[in-house]
Amino acid sequence: MSEGLHCSPATGPSCGRNVEFTISTRTAVLDGEAVAYLGILITRTLHGRPVAEEWLPVGEDPTEADDEHAIQRLHAALCWQHGADSNEMRPGAA
Repeated sequence: MSEGLHCSPATGPSCGRNVEFTISTRTAVLDGEAVAYLGILITRTLHGRPVAEEWLPVGEDPTEADDEHAIQRLHAALCWQHGADSNEMRPGAA
């Protein structure tokens, strides 16, 4: 089962860009055994058509580095939605 967080479409120069975050399960076969794991699928759409997908695994015991990586990827996706480079959206950026 998947659950999604749909962000409102941006307006202005980034019009038509949208980001969707979906929690879902993926299955991989390791040494002949199917293993399911949870993750976040980030889907970027432009005028309703998917243009990019990114998978972020969500472990049961994430490290601080895992958390920081997830925050960076989510931040980059939201900045893309609003038509900005992620560095432009950082506090104190010119």
